[in-house]
Amino acid sequence: TGALLALGDLLEREGNLEGALAAYDRALSIHAAEATAAEPRGPGSLGGAAAKVAKGRVLADLGKVAEGERWVREALAVRKSALGPDHPLVAAALDDLGWILIAEGDYGGAEEALTRELDIAEHTFGPSDLRTAKPLSSLGTLRRRQGKYAEAETLVRRMISILEAAGDRPLGAAKGLHSLASILKNSGDLDGALESETRALAISQEQLGPDHPALALVTGNLGQIQLWRGEYAESELLYRR
Repeated sequence: TGALLALGDLLEREGNLEGALAAYDRALSIHAAEATAAEPRGPGSLGGAAAKVAKGRVLADLGKVAEGERWVREALAVRKSALGPDHPLVAAALDDLGWILIAEGDYGGAEEALTRELDIAEHTFGPSDLRTAKPLSSLGTLRRRQGKYAEAETLVRRMISILEAAGDRPLGAAKGLHSLASILKNSGDLDGALESETRALAISQEQLGPDHPALALVTGNLGQIQLWRGEYAESELLYRR
């Protein structure tokens, strides 16, 4: 089933959500078929939990958000029971649950899940560990959507610092700078937003080349920032790119 989970992950990254779902369903079927009294390995096993989390995430991306939430909560319960409430795999399931709850508009539930995820990461790995960057990013996104820009900025700046210190995550740092630029733009700090997005664009161009499709989001946001600053000529040039 490990190969099926890897295949599902690959298909998911490629945008083939139906294919990924089929792979995860197949993995769950195999786990259920292999279940024995001596060695339970059915859908409630830890392997089954991984497939359940993945299936729930894909279902949510396909618009079946409530069904996706149910699968992730089942996996979360299995992991808590088997590994304890403070295990990193519990934190990983909480991250998926948090994003699903954001999609449902349940910001209170998402806050509970993502705050708990960050707490586990900080206590397990440390506040500056690379593995703490993801929960910082997730909670920062939630805070931005809640309009809590000061808190969002603090979380995302911490995430950027971790990625920059690692030295081998330039695109991750660029993504963080893009998120920071959006936060600063929405909070009215257009100078800070311009600086962050300009850095994000420079890193992205260096890593991907000047014509990569992934640059569109960054250049579009940079164009909007310059438009809001009254820099119309510069904004037009970016939008035309």
